[in-house]
Amino acid sequence: MTDSEKLDFIIAKVVSIDKKVDALEKRVTALEERVGALEKRMDSLERRMDSLEERMDSVEKRLSIAEVALADDRRENRLTRSIIENEVNHSIKLIAEGHYDLNRKVDESIHTTSDVAAKEEIYDLKFVIQGEKIREISERMDIYVAN
Repeated sequence: MTDSEKLDFIIAKVVSIDKKVDALEKRVTALEERVGALEKRMDSLERRMDSLEERMDSVEKRLSIAEVALADDRRENRLTRSIIENEVNHSIKLIAEGHYDLNRKVDESIHTTSDVAAKEEIYDLKFVIQGEKIREISERMDIYVAN
């Protein structure tokens, strides 16, 4: 092979290599564009994830606050129930004692005809007062139970 043929062969190989390099450059450019698009999408996803994490943190904080408030409300509710039960039991005992006293006094008043009308008024008044106290206690219980 002559020098000219060798040179033509080398030039043909260089041209072939140049075409392959151009094709590779185009592919690399396309890949770079795709990688750039993927990076943009990843950045967008990261921002969305950060936003979701912030929202989750906010929800967790609010949930913790709600749990503490619920525990406080439950403690207060138990305390309130205890107070109501103690007051109601005490009031029932007082009413029972009053009822016993009323029965005894009624028995005495039956035997004493001159004082019957006056004693009936007193017993009616005490009964109304006790009824009002029971109603008031019942209303308080309804309020505490409703809460």
